[in-house]
Amino acid sequence: MGLVAHAPDALAGSSRDIPAGLEWQRLDGAKVQWTDLHPGRPLIVVFWATWCSVCKKEWPKLVALYDEFEDSAVAPVWAAVSVGEDAAVVSRQVAVRGLVGIQLLDPLEKNFEALGLKYIPHVFVLDAEGTVAYSGRPKVKKLRKVLSGLLESNISAEEGR
Repeated sequence: MGLVAHAPDALAGSSRDIPAGLEWQRLDGAKVQWTDLHPGRPLIVVFWATWCSVCKKEWPKLVALYDEFEDSAVAPVWAAVSVGEDAAVVSRQVAVRGLVGIQLLDPLEKNFEALGLKYIPHVFVLDAEGTVAYSGRPKVKKLRKVLSGLLESNISAEEGR
């Protein structure tokens, strides 16, 4: 499958279900699933590639957004999925660019295809229960609004316990 580095927001706002059982590889080779990444917390997943010029342009904005939310009471978990690349290539870029979050690999693009994605960068935001709250291009203003709403909901839920 050929990846497109930029495309219209065909999937933005979709309520796509995340298929159960998708397995990701961490840079250290360990295998993880969605549920391993965000027990009871929102999850932001950014699909990207080291060769993608749009991804390179968006990363500093996403890192700044990460910094805004990292100290909140129920901070979201951030994960970055490098599509079609190996650990050595990704590790170098993570170090050079100061990328944040849990770094995952989808070297054969199996999960990318299973999710029906067609372009990178692509962001999924899942709420604390694993429901997709956002799917689309990494639009920082939109992501900030979605995350703020999710965190308010989580704080209210925590206070109610």
